[in-house]
Amino acid sequence: MKRGVVIGIIAMVVAAAGVLAYVKLRPGQAVQGQQDPALQIAVALAALERSDTALTVEQITVVLPLLKVLRDTDPNDTEASKALADSIRKVLTSEQLATIDRMRQEAQARRQQGGQGFQGPRRGPGGPGFAPGGTGAQGRASFRAQARQVLLTRLIRRLESRL
Repeated sequence: MKRGVVIGIIAMVVAAAGVLAYVKLRPGQAVQGQQDPALQIAVALAALERSDTALTVEQITVVLPLLKVLRDTDPNDTEASKALADSIRKVLTSEQLATIDRMRQEAQARRQQGGQGFQGPRRGPGGPGFAPGGTGAQGRASFRAQARQVLLTRLIRRLESRL
């Protein structure tokens, strides 16, 4: 059981890193340089789950409904996504926020040391587990929406399993 949970967390983190690398490295985002708040908070929560400052049961009961609404929010509605992500951040302790910042800085340092960052296969928007989304900006938007949906769903399942 424990081994399965660890493998699940690792898979979620690898998927999140791939999504973030894909979003960051692909040109033509709707708003250049701006990342999806839903992906940011999902990656932060997944990182916390790997750390010594994992969410408490009380925090999970507050965060889960917000994550479900976030998952069902239109990815193009950045204001709603940002508001929900901010609401989730308010549930976190100062220690958890510091852990997220530290992990973010460590990841940024690794990316800078490694040069270009993620160098996985270039399959286009239709990688394993995702339906092909077409080409160009529309295909990238479709891929991001699907990736967001998958990442948030996996995080929700992981947190539900802890209740």
